[in-house]
Amino acid sequence: MRELTEAEHRYLDLFKRVVNNYVYLGGEGTEREYCTDASPRYDQYKWNLPRSCVPHSLLTRDQFDLLERLILLVEAADVPGVLMEAGVWRGGAIAFIAAMNDLLGMGREVIAADSFQGIPKSEFMRGDPVDLWEDRWSAGLEEVRAIVSRYGIDDCKVRYVKGFFKDSLPALDVAAIALLRLDADSYESTMQILDNLYSKISKGGVILVDDYHLPGCIAAVIEFRKAHAITSPIREAGKNVYWVKG
Repeated sequence: MRELTEAEHRYLDLFKRVVNNYVYLGGEGTEREYCTDASPRYDQYKWNLPRSCVPHSLLTRDQFDLLERLILLVEAADVPGVLMEAGVWRGGAIAFIAAMNDLLGMGREVIAADSFQGIPKSEFMRGDPVDLWEDRWSAGLEEVRAIVSRYGIDDCKVRYVKGFFKDSLPALDVAAIALLRLDADSYESTMQILDNLYSKISKGGVILVDDYHLPGCIAAVIEFRKAHAITSPIREAGKNVYWVKG
């Protein structure tokens, strides 16, 4: 796996500190433990911050470190395909992915798929606690584009796919996926991503699941893996899990 230069490491380190607003808001614990939604700034499913101060991502430093390692992994293994995130919220993680793609000259397409209307309510699964959330984690497409551009990333460097996953993903024009990051929260959205995209993930590609602490997401992943006889081991990293497609 390629080692980052000191300058590259410092750039990505600063990116991680800025994108979750650690630089500006700090945290009650260490930077590595910091996560805004665990603080009074986000309480009872509501932000106690003006929109301009809400972080662009809630990934912790450890989660960004993991994302970095997995991007380096698929690049070192020359796994064909795009780098994709399904469920982008305000765009912080997709900005980081695009930044790494540029920094290391990977030349891969970066795809950001989202409803850009927030998490849809379940149509079939009853009792998913995500349906009780008042905050649907909504961010419009233009807001996300503007945020990503603040990091100096040209708009043409990211392909945005707008629409609820059940509608947008079946028609998605992509030949192969090297890394797929899922941040969909609910059972149905997670299952729709896996149903529509898993077959497009290259051998050796990585599936990174953000919400493996939410019951609906856990149920969808377990059910999908069982239905498709997927035996690649799941590796846990905090609230994230991932596996490599065999």
